[in-house]
Formats: sequence, C-alpha cells, structure tokens
Amino acid sequence: MNRQIHWDSPHELNAYRLLECNPSVTHFADQPCVIHYRLGDKDYHHFPDIFVRTSISEALWEIKILENAKEPEVVARTALMKEKLSEYGYEYCVVLGEDLAREPRLQNARWLLRYGRSPLSFEQLEYVRRLFTSKRSLIWQDVVNGFHKPFTMQQACRLVLDGILHLNLEEKFGPTTTLSKIPGSSLFGGHNG
Repeated sequence: MNRQIHWDSPHELNAYRLLECNPSVTHFADQPCVIHYRLGDKDYHHFPDIFVRTSISEALWEIKILENAKEPEVVARTALMKEKLSEYGYEYCVVLGEDLAREPRLQNARWLLRYGRSPLSFEQLEYVRRLFTSKRSLIWQDVVNGFHKPFTMQQACRLVLDGILHLNLEEKFGPTTTLSKIPGSSLFGGHNG
C-alpha cells in the first residue's frame, strides 16, 4: 500500500492485505461514502467499510464478524443495500471477519506483501520471461533456496502481486508449492497489462 488507509478493526486490516494481493483489484478505498436510507419508519446513515473496484465490477464491502452479520438490523440493511445499490451498478457484500482471517491465506498474503515490494527491472523481467519459456512452473522452495539465480524469492513475490505469476494462497507455502506463470499475462505475450 503506497497510501494511508484507515481501519477500525483487525478484520479491516486483513481485508486490505488480501485486496492488495489480488491482481484483479484495480482500486480500493476506505469508508468511501455515506449512504442515507430508510428502514421502516426510521432514517439511518451507513458508512460502508471499503469500496472495491476490479476489472469487471465495483462493490461496497461491510466487514462484520459472523455474530454481528446475523443481527436483524444488519440483515435488513444488507438486503436493502443489495437491492438498491445494484440499480446503480454496485454490488454490496457483507464480508466476514472470520473468513478474512483464514489461514494460511492471510499469512501467505503477509509474506507476499513483505517481500514483494520492489519492482523488477527490464533485465530481471526478461530473465523471468526466458526462464518460464522453458518451464511451465517452478517449485517454490527451489526459488527460495536460490536454485534459479538470479531469479529471487523477492522477485517471485512481486510478480505474484502483479498478476504475472501464481501461487495458491489457500495452501501453506512449502517444499512442494508450485509457482506458475499465468497464461495471457503481459510478460508472456498477453494483452492485459
């Protein structure tokens, strides 16, 4: 994240980390708007937690723990928001804090964000392109151990964040984890970059 983000709970921070690791997310913002609405005979103000834009959709997220998401007021507001916001082209999602904290995905996201900070030079990108011209995938542990020098773990992390290479975030990174190219990514002759 190259900007300051406001978060009120660890669950919101987890959401930002996961959004930052998702190459299909083109933009996200904290508490992007206030929505004035009426439920029954009362007027309310709602501040969605996050605005998320991907290449195919725009959504407003509300982050709740499961217990709070089941509260009647939240259920009613969610139904109203889904119905009304869809008329304007927005999705409305209640995202569960427990899901955002799911491991090993969250730890893997932290790993990518910690080590994938630096962009690659043209020469480094060309080396990776040539490396993956002859191989469909690499073993993550081999990259970590430096078996593909000058290709480094930090470069691999950055390319995963950029949507050029793929690691399965749902599985703990380990000796048999596969690092693979994403077909159609700009580095490998695609037109989406």
